[in-house]
Amino acid sequence: MTRGEARQKPVTGFSTIEVLVAIALMGALAIAGGAFFSSTFGAWMKGRELADQQQNARLVLEWMVRRIRLAGVNVPTGPGFTTTSDSIAFSADLNLDGTGERYRYCLDAPAGVVREQVDGQVSGTCTAGAPMTSRGIRTLRVVRLGIAGFDGFGNPTPSAIARARITLALDSNRNGLDDTGGACSSVGTDVCLQMDAVVRNR
Repeated sequence: MTRGEARQKPVTGFSTIEVLVAIALMGALAIAGGAFFSSTFGAWMKGRELADQQQNARLVLEWMVRRIRLAGVNVPTGPGFTTTSDSIAFSADLNLDGTGERYRYCLDAPAGVVREQVDGQVSGTCTAGAPMTSRGIRTLRVVRLGIAGFDGFGNPTPSAIARARITLALDSNRNGLDDTGGACSSVGTDVCLQMDAVVRNR
């Protein structure tokens, strides 16, 4: 080799072991990233589902409360309340046709829905009537509808009702059971909401 000639360096590439190590590292990073984003997305979906259930439960409760507040309107004999632990019935002229109708809200436990019965549908069973269902990303499944009536002094009563307390529990964890412990204040895994309806026409 003469002095003017440049010394040539041998051309080298990655060895098989280096390539395998790089692939393994990239695979580990991809798996870790996928697990992170999967758990984040899962938590986001659960939060969205919970918010959707609460909103739908509020809509059902607000619909019932608005109707119960108008119990007895345009009915000379008064509201005529009849309540059980999971149903409430009353008379009112809500369509303003001059004739009072009989309304009933009850829990259809096998279907997991609250039903609104009107006139001829009102009976001891809760299989007839329009279901009050959700419009969200998950079907609203009700596991408990609680009805409690109180007179003007706060004493429990099934008929001379001045205020009705409505409790709605949803099967949030989808085990088919009421996990609220019988009260919305109890610690449980199901969504539970309460609203009071003050009767205007007594």
